[in-house]
Amino acid sequence: MKNFQVAIIGGGVIGSAIAWELSKYKVDVVVFEMESDVASGASKANSGVIHSGINSATGSLKARFCVEGNSMFQTLADELGFQLKWVGKWVIAKNQHEIKELQRLQKVGNANNVPYLEITDESEVEKKEPNVSCYKALWVPTAGIIPPYEFTIALAENAAENNVKFILETKVIGLKKQRNNFEILIDKGNFQAQIVVMQLVLIVEK
Repeated sequence: MKNFQVAIIGGGVIGSAIAWELSKYKVDVVVFEMESDVASGASKANSGVIHSGINSATGSLKARFCVEGNSMFQTLADELGFQLKWVGKWVIAKNQHEIKELQRLQKVGNANNVPYLEITDESEVEKKEPNVSCYKALWVPTAGIIPPYEFTIALAENAAENNVKFILETKVIGLKKQRNNFEILIDKGNFQAQIVVMQLVLIVEK
């Protein structure tokens, strides 16, 4: 029975990202994925938006990780070779009454350390988006977009190059807690791991 230090169940973007991070260290890691490739579940249908953090509650972990994660993506894209476009985002106010919401978002964004936020008038918007009609707009340049499938593949491939083992087309059907580890029951045999990380979103069977 093969023994790993860490077993990750689920080869989506989160599971692959954890595997990639652990591949930097001397840790024996395996990823079990029931489909024929990683990113075959919820990850492939993700919008791929790199959020800026302008609407996350100040002081929350979501705000902290959103802004920190946003700042990491250019380095990740350069290192792993996936597409990344900093397209930015306009938040539109159609009339004077809606300006308060732009100001609120800008205030929250500033408190969360989101850089380069600017409220502009329609003439500035028209320079970049001539078909948009508005009264004012909040420009958020740190909003971006990536292909989620390509990103997940890049994480998984790099992790595999660094000796993480990916076992595809394999369904985990049970776990048994033992004294010092877990026995992982799969449809092709059993494995053992000291730590099990479950990253399942859509499919969790009893």
